[in-house]
Amino acid sequence: MGRGRRNSNAFRLGLTYLHSPKLKFMGSLAFDATPVPQGKNRFGIPDANAYMLGLDARYSLWDNKADVGIAYSLALKDNKRSFIQSKDGLGQLHLLTLGLKYRF
Repeated sequence: MGRGRRNSNAFRLGLTYLHSPKLKFMGSLAFDATPVPQGKNRFGIPDANAYMLGLDARYSLWDNKADVGIAYSLALKDNKRSFIQSKDGLGQLHLLTLGLKYRF
């Protein structure tokens, strides 16, 4: 692999809780190691180790013909060894997603 890249590992754990036949809650934890070498001459945030948390709720509509859902995801990127650093060395990415799915 070129430019000092190496194999990396990702660890993910997910949980689904069926509250009722129509309502489902989900959660996830993950750690993704970057394959890019870290150091003061590297860009940092996109090529940093990530710690992630996800929360999701999904509700079924019209006899399971449609779903409506909301999801939140937080990714903390470890940029302590990058020349672009946040105050505490962890960059943050927050995502909020609303979705609607219809089955034909």
